[in-house]
Amino acid sequence: MKELPGTDTLFPHFFVGDEAFPLKHSIMRPFPGRAKGNLPEKKRIFNYRVSRGRRVVENGFGILAARWRIFHKPIESAPEHAIDATLACVALHNYLKKTDGSVPTPHRYVPKNFVDYTAADGTTYPGEWRRFVGDEGALQQVGQMSSNNYDDVSKNMRQILADYFLTAAGEVPWQYAVANRGMTTT
Repeated sequence: MKELPGTDTLFPHFFVGDEAFPLKHSIMRPFPGRAKGNLPEKKRIFNYRVSRGRRVVENGFGILAARWRIFHKPIESAPEHAIDATLACVALHNYLKKTDGSVPTPHRYVPKNFVDYTAADGTTYPGEWRRFVGDEGALQQVGQMSSNNYDDVSKNMRQILADYFLTAAGEVPWQYAVANRGMTTT
């Protein structure tokens, strides 16, 4: 547990997921119904913020998959060998990221524009790693992993975060413009 920045509210650590994951106290996922385009602003902002956090993780895995060919397709080995190979790639990935600054720009492990870029207005531009991974890569979309049933604790936690993202301590300046992009006013 840790305080939400700028508040006295203790909040547990959690993973972020997309609609394929269940809402649990350890997994925050977007509010359902965003495809219909009729969510209230608070829910649209929450969904944007969760997806923005998820993109950071997706970029990390994307760099790993783009740079290490073993991840371009399913690993065909015994599970223990696949685990060892993955851990080795992650260790090398972390080392190369840490030492990247001393390498001339065109030869960097993560060159400019390799990861997704978010402009000042909140518009996100895809990173070059996506070109290396492609549609057939290891980062394919998965379907729903469980039901949408969740408990009151998880529901309340998501509500606390949704409220927090609307406070001065929890908001980012561009979230309103991004969450309301394409919305019509009557």
